[in-house]
Amino acid sequence: MGESKTKAELISEIKKLRQRIAELEKREIEYEQIETKLRESEEKYRTLTESSLTGIFIHQDGKYIFVNDKFAEIHGYKPEELIGKDPLILIHPDDRKTLKQVSLKRQKGRVVSQRYEIRKIRKDGKTIWCETIATLIRYKGRPAIMGNVIDITQRKQVEENLRESEEIFKSISASAQDGIIMIDNGGNILYWNKAAQRIFGYTEKEAIGKEMHIFLVPEKYHKAYRKGFSKFKKTGHGPVIGKTLELSAIRKDGVKFPIELSVSAMRIRGKWHSIGIVRDITQRKQAEERIKHLNAVLRAIRNVSQLVTTEKDPDRLLKGACESLIGTRGYHSAWIVLWDETGKLVTAAEAGIGEDFSKIIESLKNGKLPICGEKALFQSDIVVTSNPFSICTNCPLAGKYKGRSAMTVRLEHGEKIYGMLTVSIPRELARDKEEQKLFKELAEDLTFALYSIELKEERKQVEEEIRKERDRLQKYLDVAGVIIVTLNKQGEITLINRKGCEILGYPKRALIGKNWFDTCIPERYRSKIREVFQQTIAGNLQASEYYENPVLTRSGEERTIAWHNAILTDKSGNAIGTLSSGEDITQRKQAEEQIKAALKEKEVLLREIHHRVKNNMQIVSSLLRLQSRYTKDKQILDIFKASQSRIESMAFIHEKLYQSKDLTRIDFTDYVNTLVRNLFTTYGVSTARIKLNID
Repeated sequence: MGESKTKAELISEIKKLRQRIAELEKREIEYEQIETKLRESEEKYRTLTESSLTGIFIHQDGKYIFVNDKFAEIHGYKPEELIGKDPLILIHPDDRKTLKQVSLKRQKGRVVSQRYEIRKIRKDGKTIWCETIATLIRYKGRPAIMGNVIDITQRKQVEENLRESEEIFKSISASAQDGIIMIDNGGNILYWNKAAQRIFGYTEKEAIGKEMHIFLVPEKYHKAYRKGFSKFKKTGHGPVIGKTLELSAIRKDGVKFPIELSVSAMRIRGKWHSIGIVRDITQRKQAEERIKHLNAVLRAIRNVSQLVTTEKDPDRLLKGACESLIGTRGYHSAWIVLWDETGKLVTAAEAGIGEDFSKIIESLKNGKLPICGEKALFQSDIVVTSNPFSICTNCPLAGKYKGRSAMTVRLEHGEKIYGMLTVSIPRELARDKEEQKLFKELAEDLTFALYSIELKEERKQVEEEIRKERDRLQKYLDVAGVIIVTLNKQGEITLINRKGCEILGYPKRALIGKNWFDTCIPERYRSKIREVFQQTIAGNLQASEYYENPVLTRSGEERTIAWHNAILTDKSGNAIGTLSSGEDITQRKQAEEQIKAALKEKEVLLREIHHRVKNNMQIVSSLLRLQSRYTKDKQILDIFKASQSRIESMAFIHEKLYQSKDLTRIDFTDYVNTLVRNLFTTYGVSTARIKLNID
């Protein structure tokens, strides 16, 4: 029985063992499945981390134990370079203390933000900004920190640029001279800078929240505003968007004034807003009106200037000037009076006054000047009468100046006062310095014209006397038997007499004003003679009182002229030209040339005669030398030698004559030396025993 129990127990044990084995096999299969899934999960995680656009890291015990490729790329490292490194090496020194405090709080279990922004240092030393999301995990049974990192350097730069832009906008807006106003989709003011406060008189607190168009715009624009703004709220478009307009606005004190408005649209949170740039153009408008008036005055001055240059009659000049002054709408009225040295009225003219001017003429004839005229008579500056209507009550023209001022100036040139000029002008312009300056210039132009007319009359008389004197002088010059010509500094002919025209073959009108050297001097001499003339005029050469040179006639013939010259000077002694008288010596020069040619022929003939005489004497001397060889008688030989020496001495004279440049003279020293050397040779005399000295 014990054996069978044991067998049963054994069978039971075997069954249990088989069950255990089956369980183990089943668990092994499950483990294999789990390992497969784990490997797949790890593969998916690895793929996920490696392809992630964010950096992923795990650090434990103060060292990196895992970083993905993106994390390493963000910091400029390879993954293997970071494994085992302290995370603090990547942290900017100024942020390490803050990060340590965060890490200690997290390790102690205290709640800290999982997201933070921190500066880091790349491998190349460049500073970057990173956004980190870190969380506490358990890794292999121990605490660790896992996190994601994004490089936000560009975003930080954009934010910094945005802050700078905001600061710049605030600075520009605060310092801008133009008002900057922003309104919302309901037309209410959102932004109001200091310039807007200065322009409109409302503080920022008073303006913000108000409906701008009702608040600042005259009522006549309200209807058009409501229509345009209704469209703008929906589309961002409107009749004033993108344009610059000139409008009227209302200040806090109720005064209307001109503004320049530029409007643009912008969309904020899906709703259209507008920004307006407002400029107070009150001064500009005033300046434009002033410029418009000054331009009218300038046109009047131009017209008067043209009149001054063309009009020779004083009465027509004054009348035309007055009409020009009011014709351009520069002035409302103008009048001019002239008097002589005794104060008696000479003439007068007006425009814009009419019949009332006869009253002022009557007063002037009686020796009564208006108040403005009395003041102008004793001062050269402009007299401004701000309100003639109330000040000049006794003036016949006071009623013509109602609402205007008067400007009066005396017409003077040098020490002479010709009269006075008066105009009416808007009061706000009467004190304008530029206005007064133009008015003064106008008066000076008029006075100069009067002076010029006076001067021209005097000049006509002087010119008539000069013309008569010139005609008398020309007659004297025309009877002269020589050329008389004057040249100016440029070498142009300013005067030539009848004889000069006859010799050159030109009529006088064809020569006056022509360049002497280009017209009357042969080309081969032209540059040299012109240079001498220019140097003489410039004072670099002493003027030659006499010289000879050829001139070219109209027919192309050259004539030789003997000139006598003088320099013409002005009152200061500066050369202004030349005066020359010239005698035609062409025939005399031709005769001299013929004589020279004849003398040349005679000279050649004489040289030939001397040469032949010398040759014949040489032959005689040679014959005597040959004949002396046939005798031994010493006395006869001496006779031959003496004869030979005499012949040679005469031959030497003829030789020296035909070799000499001047047939009337010879070099006697050379002749004596040659003769003595020949005698020494002929008689066998040693030069060591006898020496020749010639003083």
